[in-house]
Amino acid sequence: MSRFIESICIKNGEIQNILYHQKRIDRVLNAYFGNKSSIDLSERVNHEILPKTGIWKCRVIYSKNIISLGISRYKIKKPKSLKVIHCDNIDYTFKFENRNQLNALFKQKKEADDIIIVKNGRLTDSYYCNLAFLKDGRWFTPSSPLLKGTMRSYLLANGKIIEYDILLKDINQFTEIMIFNAMIPFNTIVLPLNKILF
Repeated sequence: MSRFIESICIKNGEIQNILYHQKRIDRVLNAYFGNKSSIDLSERVNHEILPKTGIWKCRVIYSKNIISLGISRYKIKKPKSLKVIHCDNIDYTFKFENRNQLNALFKQKKEADDIIIVKNGRLTDSYYCNLAFLKDGRWFTPSSPLLKGTMRSYLLANGKIIEYDILLKDINQFTEIMIFNAMIPFNTIVLPLNKILF
């Protein structure tokens, strides 16, 4: 049976973006089990003793029901460079616990700290994060990511980023790249485009 992950940010005792995590769980349960209401994420996480200060990651593993839940301190690691890796057959539509295909791609990064995955000529995601690219003062996120992240959904809904079909051949139209996910907020990790290795 397939197993899935939600990584939820706990900031100073407050659960971040819980509604977006619940929506994603509902989509997974509906797609795999025809049931979108068997896990109440907010109720389950609120039963935990949440740390009152600092940034923490709540990692939930689930299938039809929650299998495990753990909370650990989180420290953002900022990459200095990203290596472009091509893979046309990768599928990570849902946040699977099994990341074997992503792990194999990550091993190809050589001297870089992270990767940018290109599928059928289009930019998608990094190893753990969604991406956005700066052009004329606006941030554009690939319209065909591997995974529609919860932070990505939040930023789109709040007009911080714009969906755009970004081809690798057009990357020089942009000046900076941002990586973000549920644990890494908007504008936290921004690199100049020359930090992308081809």
